[in-house]
Amino acid sequence: MRDSRIMLKDSKVLRGHSRTMRAISLLTMTFLPFSAVSAVFGTQFFGYYAGVAEDEPQRFQVNPAFWIMFLVAVPLTVLVVAWWYLWEQGCRCRWWSEKRRRKVDAGAVDSWV
Repeated sequence: MRDSRIMLKDSKVLRGHSRTMRAISLLTMTFLPFSAVSAVFGTQFFGYYAGVAEDEPQRFQVNPAFWIMFLVAVPLTVLVVAWWYLWEQGCRCRWWSEKRRRKVDAGAVDSWV
C-alpha cells in the first residue's frame, strides 16, 4: 500500500515535469526561428544602403563572403547532431547492458536457490 502511494506521488511529479517540458519546447519552437533569422540579418553579411544623393537608389546588398556562414554552420550542426545521436546510443547501450546484467544476476540467484 505504501509503495502505491509513493508511485502515485511520483507520477504526479512527473506529470508536472512533462507539462513544464512541453511549455519550454513550445517557447523554444516559437522563438528559435525568430532568433535565427535576426542573428543572420544582424551579421555583416547583409547591408541596407540608403542613397546619399537624391538620385542614388536605395539597395539591399548581400556580402560576397556569405557562403562562409554556411561553411561554419552546417558542419557545426552536423557535429552537434552526431554528438547527440552517439550520446543517445551510449545511454541506450548502457541501459541495455545494465538490464541484461541484472537479468543474468537474477538467473544466477535463482539457480542457487
